[in-house]
Amino acid sequence: MRPLSVLYVAMAIGFLVTCDATSNSDQSKTILLESSHHGRSLGTKHEYDASGRFLRVHHENEVERVFDAIKNAVNKAEVKSAAKKILADDSKADAVYKTWAEKYSKLQIGTLLNVGKKKKYESVYNGYVTYVNTLS
Repeated sequence: MRPLSVLYVAMAIGFLVTCDATSNSDQSKTILLESSHHGRSLGTKHEYDASGRFLRVHHENEVERVFDAIKNAVNKAEVKSAAKKILADDSKADAVYKTWAEKYSKLQIGTLLNVGKKKKYESVYNGYVTYVNTLS
């Protein structure tokens, strides 16, 4: 009987220890208590200010977007003025196409000229595509 009693006691102790360990295993509190990197101090001194960093990064992205919008507007104006020159005089087409081939892809020219929406510059775009295809 003794070995059986010892076995029951060992099983009961193991069961109680396991149940206690799982019920008290709130790991979110444990991590904050163990490591100071995960928690934020309540003092006035800020060691790491994530919100300030987020705002700086967001501001830099906003500035880049403004510069990209300005650059896109300038490119669009240049491409449209060159397209108008081609529509006025076909002899300037090869020089303009050569300049465009160095700076832009076919997709960029199509986007800048709004080829899908406006039919005005379709002949210019088709000429540019033909020019680029002859280069390849």
